[in-house]
Parts: sequence; structure tokens; C-alpha cells
Amino acid sequence: MLQLDREFVKAYFEAQWFSRFVMGRELDADEIAGMYLAERFPYPVAGKNIGAGFLRLGLEAIKWFHPSGSIARPEVQLYVVPRPARRQICVNCDWGISIRVSENGKDLQDLAEVRDCPRIYVKPNLGEEVIHVIQESGLDPMEESNLARIEVLNSLQHIS
Repeated sequence: MLQLDREFVKAYFEAQWFSRFVMGRELDADEIAGMYLAERFPYPVAGKNIGAGFLRLGLEAIKWFHPSGSIARPEVQLYVVPRPARRQICVNCDWGISIRVSENGKDLQDLAEVRDCPRIYVKPNLGEEVIHVIQESGLDPMEESNLARIEVLNSLQHIS
């Protein structure tokens, strides 16, 4: 059975609420996959890296949000993609691991077995799978989500 640690769960919900409040959308499957790989490997993450940003910086990620939709903080290997019109994510950019969404893509369990490959396709329902794994881990997704919502709102108020 796949397990997600509490820090990942906290970062996931914080990133999710931040994305909803600031960008008006849910995290995409490729962002969730990038976050998951960023937890497992100390790779640089460029592009759609909000999830990875909250994982590596916690609520401080809010301070480093770039209008392109990325978090830029080179000290923790978070970068903005130089072409803001392209919504993409790149993990371990030196080797060019690119994550894309596809119906035939990997699920969370398969993603756990990824090592190094140039392109990874993930299923679009990866967020639903994360919620299911959180429930199986004995955590209450609603409680975790509500705590994260309050934390993100408080942090956004302090920045404004």
C-alpha cells in the first residue's frame, strides 16, 4: 500500500488552496506528479511547480510566487520556465524529465517506481488518487484541507 507522509499531505492541500485562491483553478495532475517526484528526488523543478514549492518551502512559497504561475526560489531548486505562454513542468531539467497528462498515463503507484526517463505521462485523475491514499493512511482529507485553507488565508492576509 502506498503511503504519503504528513508533510506531503499538508503541502498538497496548501498548494491546492493557494492555486484555487490565486489562480482560480485546482492543481493539475502534472503538478501533483511533479510534487511527488520533488519529494522523492532532490531535483530542480521548473514551470508548474506550486506543489513542489509548498513541499520545499511551506507557506513561505507564497512570497516567491511569480505571475507566470510558478514559484521561483533557486536556493531550493525552484525555477520559472522562460516561456510563460507554455504551461509545462520539468523535473530534473538537466536531464529533461517532462511530465504530461494522458488518459494512458501512470497512476500514483506507478509514479512511485519512476527512476529516470525523459517523459512521464500521468493520468488526469491523479488528485482523486491522492485523496484516496490520504484516506487509506488514516488521515481525514476534509480536516487536513480545512487546516490548510486557514493557513493559506492567514498567510495571504499578511502578505497583502
